[in-house]
Amino acid sequence: MQINEKDYISINEFAKFHQVSRQSIYFAIREGRIPVTKIFGRLYVKQSELKKYSPINYPKYEKDSREDSINSILIVDDNDDFLEFMRICTEKIYVGAQIRTALNGFTAGLLLNQFKPDLLFLDIMMPGMEGSEICRQIKTSASTRDCKVIVVTCLTDPKKHEELLREGALAVWDKSFTLETLRKRLEDLNLYPAVPSVAHSQSSLVMGKA
Repeated sequence: MQINEKDYISINEFAKFHQVSRQSIYFAIREGRIPVTKIFGRLYVKQSELKKYSPINYPKYEKDSREDSINSILIVDDNDDFLEFMRICTEKIYVGAQIRTALNGFTAGLLLNQFKPDLLFLDIMMPGMEGSEICRQIKTSASTRDCKVIVVTCLTDPKKHEELLREGALAVWDKSFTLETLRKRLEDLNLYPAVPSVAHSQSSLVMGKA
């Protein structure tokens, strides 16, 4: 049977059509409500399924993330340079937001429970940390489940990426990007700042893999 790529859409496109978060779509996939097709390690949905799915029937998971604004951010990474890069970027994008950083899992755990960030940038390639389990714990704890988790990692295994998304990560990104790329990625996820960010003309920061 011939497969036409126009017959399929990405998870991100599917979520945007229904104005819900990608996490909501992954919940629905895990529960068997949306059939998917895996192509080269990525999940796609048939166009024919687009209007069969109704977020109205599942208010427990489906919340339009555009209603939220980011006021507090936690960045977890054991690389000082990348941590500083992310701190500077988030300060420029989320003007006025409270930003905390952690170099290890222990400090991250304390800050998660005390600081209760709206957004978490998490490096899972750190000693004593198992990424999928961390995502699961964050999303099953009453005190942290509203935190939006973005995994930023050098890990390239597509299966691991899918596992992290299933366990609650909103997105999994590599570590090679600029300030403008980061801004665009966050806008694509509807993670808007509480107040307007600084002018784009100040966005020349570039970071390679750390």
